[in-house]
Amino acid sequence: MLDGDGDAGQTKEVKLKNAARPNHRGWRIPTNVAGPVMLSFLPMRSDGLGPFETASLYYLLRFIGDYGTLGAKASHGQGVVKVSLDGFSDVMDLNEWMREARSKSGEKPDSPEGAPDMRDFVGATLVLDSTATSKAGWWKAIPLTGLESFNLGDDPSWIPSAPAVRAKLREWLRNPGTVPRFSGDLALERHRIMGRGGQGPKGSDVFVTHLYRAESQWAMRIYGFVPRNGNEVDQALRGLLKDSNRLAAMVKTALGGIPVGVAPYPDGITSLLGTRSEG
Repeated sequence: MLDGDGDAGQTKEVKLKNAARPNHRGWRIPTNVAGPVMLSFLPMRSDGLGPFETASLYYLLRFIGDYGTLGAKASHGQGVVKVSLDGFSDVMDLNEWMREARSKSGEKPDSPEGAPDMRDFVGATLVLDSTATSKAGWWKAIPLTGLESFNLGDDPSWIPSAPAVRAKLREWLRNPGTVPRFSGDLALERHRIMGRGGQGPKGSDVFVTHLYRAESQWAMRIYGFVPRNGNEVDQALRGLLKDSNRLAAMVKTALGGIPVGVAPYPDGITSLLGTRSEG
């Protein structure tokens, strides 16, 4: 989220402590990422938005608010938003909207034309142990340098922590023991899934958010579109993101020993959006 004037602020450098590569350039993270933002939708047609278009926006924003992120640099940790849907009324029922989407596209309801296949969507919300986060300066346990420069204070609303978890995921994908039956190039697979810069850049298919405070709890999200019928590496990653115990252990290590609980995302768009969020 951005502040009210849309200014993301200056970026500051964050690096891993005890990094395997001492010359790693680190990450540049903007400082102003917490605040309200308002979205307005201006129809291009004179008759405005129809029921299907209105419902499409409604369910998309609900999905982003509950499971995804909004805006640029999502793979770097930004983009978690709490969505208020007060501007929507008399929204088409989910099942009716799915039938309409299917009739318009001729595709299966989980995969409208031109959209990612929602059956490939996988992820989890991770919630930090409240006892650990009740201690002053608890976030200093996260093995990153540069956090002090963000002036987080005693009562922050977010912690620039995504690099620590992304690095642990890359380390996991770098280990041949992760996918013992895979005979291909793990480096290529890691770059395919987690992205790479430099020559031939590739965006990440997996997104890790910074820690954010939701009411009295601290949480983060890990999610992505990982092919359900993909190769051994895809299957291993999907298995990790669905395994609460293994994922919790990995993230706990990445965050310097802070215990976490894991709630895997449900499967399929009808399960993801089956219960209406409170706007």
